[in-house]
Amino acid sequence: MKIENRKTSELKPYSKNAKKHPESQVKKLADMISRVGFIQPIVVDEDDVVIIGHGRLEAAAKLELETVPTVKLSALSKAEARALRIFDNKIAIQPWEDENLKFEITELSLMENFDFDLTGFDLEVSDFVPDLPDDVPSESAPSGDIILRVTFDDEDSQQELFEELRDRGFKVKV
Repeated sequence: MKIENRKTSELKPYSKNAKKHPESQVKKLADMISRVGFIQPIVVDEDDVVIIGHGRLEAAAKLELETVPTVKLSALSKAEARALRIFDNKIAIQPWEDENLKFEITELSLMENFDFDLTGFDLEVSDFVPDLPDDVPSESAPSGDIILRVTFDDEDSQQELFEELRDRGFKVKV
């Protein structure tokens, strides 16, 4: 497999691509590319039509990149290229290992000034707060110190979460 830097203007998105990339996703891809560079090349067929990497190509355009790393798969039939486009998107749709994901997010939250945008998630703190029935007395609430850093867009959201956690028996500092 040979990776070549190719002019972005030479690459053609596949007009019938079955997966669309919303602007929010393209922005996340562009942010990641601008921070760490391209970590996956764009895969094209013999006619420079994108097989894998439509979102990355859109992000490159957003960043006004003149060149991007590409891999050309000239030996594929038209049917194989079509199947590979679908396969690449389908195979990535798998469930998360929830406990491992929670562990990783918790570990990242303990790191100084970590930017959660790097994960690609729009994180909701409620995803990581244990579910407790509304009628659990405070002495039954979880014990031990958990440090969780949360950033809010506005004070109302901060106050809402503060009150919810406090009502569930957590000690909360703002």
